[in-house]
Amino acid sequence: MLRAYGRWGERALDTTIGQGVRDKTVEGRSANHFEMAFTESEFLVDFGQSYGEEGSPLIHTRIIMSPRSAKTLSLMLQDLVQQYEHNVGPITERKA
Repeated sequence: MLRAYGRWGERALDTTIGQGVRDKTVEGRSANHFEMAFTESEFLVDFGQSYGEEGSPLIHTRIIMSPRSAKTLSLMLQDLVQQYEHNVGPITERKA
């Protein structure tokens, strides 16, 4: 069972989509490459997979959100990283 940790504490992670829909599950994708941009009204975050220094990364998902949603996501990620480091240990930063 996957567990979710967030602002509202620990809970079982529901992988279904929508209210009462049980025949579809959320697709999980791995990402180690990110590209970000913004306009006056939107934030864009591209997720992709990089396979080393050779070749371009494969971008597979673009998320478009309002500035308010981007701020909420940022705060939630900060909170989650703090919880992870408290429970598991420090995360080393990637070298450029």
